[in-house]
Order: sequence, then structure tokens, then C-alpha cells
Amino acid sequence: MDGYRGHGWRANTEMAASMVLPTFDAIALVAAGVMAVDTVLMVEHIAMLLGMLVAMVLRLDEYTQHHGHGHVAPAAA
Repeated sequence: MDGYRGHGWRANTEMAASMVLPTFDAIALVAAGVMAVDTVLMVEHIAMLLGMLVAMVLRLDEYTQHHGHGHVAPAAA
């Protein structure tokens, strides 16, 4: 069974983890007093984007194929 929007559950879980884990790390850094909130937010977002990129590159076939969203190509004129 497909996951969400034609992507498998594994790909969905990996993408979610790539976004959630940097958030937990950011919370820990602020709580430990290692970084200020404004600095850690920038670091968190960069880490999140890099994590999403890694998830997509590792599952390139998952993110480069059409998954049947019900889109219909326009007829040639």
C-alpha cells in the first residue's frame, strides 16, 4: 500500500525524520546554553534542508518519478 501522495511509507518516514531530528538537536543546543535562539534557528534550518536533500538523493528514484497524482497532460495542439 502506498504511503502519502504516492510515496512509500519508508520514504515518508525518512523525510519526516530529516526535518524533525534537527529540531530536537536545536532544542537541546538552546537548553544546554550552547547557542542563542536566533543562531540556532539558522543552523537548524540549514541542517533540515541538508537532511531533506540527503533523503532525496538516497532515494532518487522515489523523488524523480511521477506518482500518479491524477494530473492529465494537456492535449497537443
